[in-house]
Amino acid sequence: DSLGMVVLGYDSTLKVTMEDMITHSAAVRRGAPDKYIITDMPYMSYHLDSRETRVNASRLVREGGANAVKLEGGANSRLQAIRDIVDMEIPVCAH
Repeated sequence: DSLGMVVLGYDSTLKVTMEDMITHSAAVRRGAPDKYIITDMPYMSYHLDSRETRVNASRLVREGGANAVKLEGGANSRLQAIRDIVDMEIPVCAH
């Protein structure tokens, strides 16, 4: 999500969207087709409900070419999001 500040010129990582992450993850995949790619899930893309969490994680894999997704925070509230994603057989990196 630091993509927002480093590449896109946003003043915060909170402005990074799913579309931003999908587009840039897909570009990395094209440039590094054999590498293991972990793509950040943007702010609020895994906070609202299980369905949205699952949809967003699967989009990063399917459209963005990610091998795994990364979530911010280690609070107990993140455990359900991690379960939702792992249940779909998508690896999760917690940060």
